Amino acid sequence: MTVEGRRGIFNVSSALAGHAVAAAVMLLAAVVLPRLMGPEDYGRLSAVLAIVSILFVISRLGIPLVELRFLPPLARAGDAEALAGLTSSLWTVRLIASLGGALLCVAWIGISPAIGGTRPRPGRRPVRLRPLRVPGHS
Repeated sequence: MTVEGRRGIFNVSSALAGHAVAAAVMLLAAVVLPRLMGPEDYGRLSAVLAIVSILFVISRLGIPLVELRFLPPLARAGDAEALAGLTSSLWTVRLIASLGGALLCVAWIGISPAIGGTRPRPGRRPVRLRPLRVPGHS
């Protein structure tokens, strides 16, 4: 097998392993978090994660697809000037989109109390993590 073939197999297996680890962590979090948090606190976490997920999709703007489509042919052709220009432009767009997403998060946090948001109200107890009890183990 050629060096490029081995490198390709290594890259694919590394990406697969990364996705498997991420899926395992998400599964673990989906099982453990509801037990550690009460229904009200877990509901708040779900609302925040939903908004962050939407803002994450908006902030990416399909840039990874553009990178996958246009960067490899430019690198193979050896067009360093076009490669540098596209990389710089994509980085700038990603930075501006991320800052816009961060501003939207800050705005949401700012207006959320006015619309029944997630800030704690006076007299409410803070969130305390409870230990996970497994039957048969002490």
